[in-house]
Amino acid sequence: MIVVAVSPKYPIVIPKEICESMGIVPGQKVQVMSYQGRIKE
Repeated sequence: MIVVAVSPKYPIVIPKEICESMGIVPGQKVQVMSYQGRIKE
């Protein structure tokens, strides 16, 4: 598990290795949701 920090205005940076493994590119929109106390994509 990779831990990321939430900055003061709430952005979360997805680590590069996760973006690459999932095919996420800059400018792409991703859907997130809260599930059992966790954030899911």
